[in-house]
Amino acid sequence: SLSPKKNMVRQYVKENAGEDQWVFLQSIVYGQRINDAKPYPGVVEFISQATKQLDIYIISHKTKIAQLDKKTDLIKAATYWLNKHNITQMLPNQAIHFENSRDNKISRIKMVRCDVFIDDLIDVFLHPGFPHKTQKILFDPTNFYKVKSGISVVNCWEQLNYLIPNQIKNELEW
Repeated sequence: SLSPKKNMVRQYVKENAGEDQWVFLQSIVYGQRINDAKPYPGVVEFISQATKQLDIYIISHKTKIAQLDKKTDLIKAATYWLNKHNITQMLPNQAIHFENSRDNKISRIKMVRCDVFIDDLIDVFLHPGFPHKTQKILFDPTNFYKVKSGISVVNCWEQLNYLIPNQIKNELEW
């Protein structure tokens, strides 16, 4: 009866089987089975259009090797997936970062001086070190989270047209 939505599955597994089982499930989904995943509608088009006006970075919290599945190289799997969907071809190599902890992810966001950051986990924005001047956009296609003040929410990639600076807005409308 559980809806197959990431946040609902995450919550259910953590509450009923524990953190270790959630980590193990992630190693399967983001490793062995990542090629079964399709990009969200509109994300590839958004990146393609946005790179014409903006510096786009991918900053992801991902360890090289899964904690509970030592044979899976998660970064290699993610890079292959990004390449398969032509995302790596749109970005310079130095624009893709895989950080081994949430703290390092936050540090990288600060280092590249992101004006806007989009994430699907509200915990990233609630991290005490998250830069205050960076606009927070939560990608929440299933309306799972209760929105906190100071965090914008989008349910689809097309909605970003309404949250980006006006000087580039017209360039990104499709």
